[in-house]
Amino acid sequence: MAKKAVVFVAEDEPLIAFDLQLALCDAGFTVALAASCEEAQRWLADERPDVAVLDVRLTDGECVAVAKTLVLLGVPFVVHTVVSQEECDLAFASGKFIAKAVHPQEIVALVRSMAPG
Repeated sequence: MAKKAVVFVAEDEPLIAFDLQLALCDAGFTVALAASCEEAQRWLADERPDVAVLDVRLTDGECVAVAKTLVLLGVPFVVHTVVSQEECDLAFASGKFIAKAVHPQEIVALVRSMAPG
């Protein structure tokens, strides 16, 4: 059996995180969650996801270091946020922006297009 692609979701709003996790799992992905920059960096120190979904602002600030880590690891990512692309740090420029308040299936489709295989 083929290994499921791992999607890392950094999202501090519990309902959004839950909706994304549910939709991504239903689509056949393995999902790891983090609500803070610290939690995300700790997870990324030991793991390498296939794709990531980031909110710019987490419980402990903007996740610029997380975005930079993903770029260094060569992990494609979606920036799912209310913050405009122009307001974001350049670290997020490698991501594909999608505004919050979209249906989770739109994010699933974007993740699927970025996932390996």
